[in-house]
Amino acid sequence: MFDYGGREKEAISLDKLRVTLINPPQVFTKTQLTAGVVPPLGILYLSTYLKKFNINVDVIDSVGSGFTQYTSFGNVALRGMSFKEIVDGISENTDLIGISAIYSIGHLVVKELIRLIKLRFPHKLIVLGGAHVSVLPEFVLRDTDADIAVIGEGEITLLELCENLAEYQNVIGIAFKKDEDICFNPSRPLISNLDSLPIPDREFINILNYFKASEPHGCSASGRWTTLLSSRGCPYNCTFCTTPQIWQRRWRYRSPSNVLSEMIELNSKLGINDFHFEDENMGFNKRWMHEFCELIIDNKLNITWQPSNGLRVETILDPGLLEKMKLSGCSLVVFTLESASERVRNKIINKKIDISNIEKAVRLANKVGINSSCYFMIGLPGERPNEASSTINYSTYLARIGLDESSISIFSMLPGCELFNEFYNQGKIKLNEKYFHELLSQGDMNSSKSWTDYISNQQLRKLRKRGYIMFAVNKAIFHPIKSIKSMANILKGTDALKSERVVRTFIRRLSTPSY
Repeated sequence: MFDYGGREKEAISLDKLRVTLINPPQVFTKTQLTAGVVPPLGILYLSTYLKKFNINVDVIDSVGSGFTQYTSFGNVALRGMSFKEIVDGISENTDLIGISAIYSIGHLVVKELIRLIKLRFPHKLIVLGGAHVSVLPEFVLRDTDADIAVIGEGEITLLELCENLAEYQNVIGIAFKKDEDICFNPSRPLISNLDSLPIPDREFINILNYFKASEPHGCSASGRWTTLLSSRGCPYNCTFCTTPQIWQRRWRYRSPSNVLSEMIELNSKLGINDFHFEDENMGFNKRWMHEFCELIIDNKLNITWQPSNGLRVETILDPGLLEKMKLSGCSLVVFTLESASERVRNKIINKKIDISNIEKAVRLANKVGINSSCYFMIGLPGERPNEASSTINYSTYLARIGLDESSISIFSMLPGCELFNEFYNQGKIKLNEKYFHELLSQGDMNSSKSWTDYISNQQLRKLRKRGYIMFAVNKAIFHPIKSIKSMANILKGTDALKSERVVRTFIRRLSTPSY
């Protein structure tokens, strides 16, 4: 029987209820490109939503609170508070423990954390939520000691779990354990009006630690930055992406005025003047983008912002939009091509994009005066060496015509994407410790896992390194002033590009203790 704070099966009024939400430590290596210290937006949305209904919420933000701490964990390290510190931080009076499991790369970490929490609090309900849980709910429940998995959007589901602790089996949008079985309730409809959600309360975390860490997903020249969302979901169906399964290919957005109100509040209360949008597809609606930029300009808001996850290149090319983005404070445009091979884009990843638009966008960004970045991906199933090389060569060509930076990632077989489902159903993937460790290759310069039969792991690693070297050399030759500015930014610690932040981070990690 579960322990509801000593009030077994009693109806607990919401203002007497206590919920603990945990942002677990992150898997860390010194050569990760994608390692960062980023505010846990999902937990902030959940905690603020529960607070709206007078529920007491404790947030244990292990990464933000312990970003300078490193502990050994198997073959890798963890960054953040130790497991013991996290467990010790859970109140004896908590009624529900929620753990964020966004990234599949952290599955083994979350599994161990749950085990230790259950040892201390064997009768407390443990709820898991996040992208990883939403795409693998049955596996996660069978492989861990968690009791409940929230599938999809979590705000309303978590509230209803709080309202029905004694009879949580009736709450929609969850899967749960019942003896030896895993039971699935009906799915919960997505929230139609995102403006109805309260602005995430950053007071649940120590935002100053994020300024000190200075390791955003994007780059931060000002030092006072944060992440936010203007929309949820994406209507496209790229086969390497988990978004179609999680968000059902629906794109929902906050009104531009609602987003602006959040930015104004954060600017006035916390002095934040640099905003990083983590949307899956911020620029899907061009009219929304025009209105958003116009509002910032009309309100004379002295800020900078960037679409860290990228924009569709067609959006950037909409007449007059890039000029408005520049005037409104946009400091960096990021677009995604993935592959220069038409066969790979159309036949393997279902990326419907006209490659000629990439060159147009680079030239336009140079003309307007906004830094530009492009995402590439190699090592996709079925990709040939010449196709991966064509992507590297195209990245080099873009450097010559003025692209400011290139991000070359290695394809990672993430649970929930269409390619993963194909391989898993064919028995080519086993969800074991080896698989979860291999996910590191997506953002680690010294690690690689090739999912194509035509390119070896070692070849893939060499291709990526060659790509970065060729890009840097060609940028220095054809645009020496840009390269000099980047070097100056790195020395001053004022990043204008993600690559500058990566170099600065690598230098700092040289003094990181061994683990």
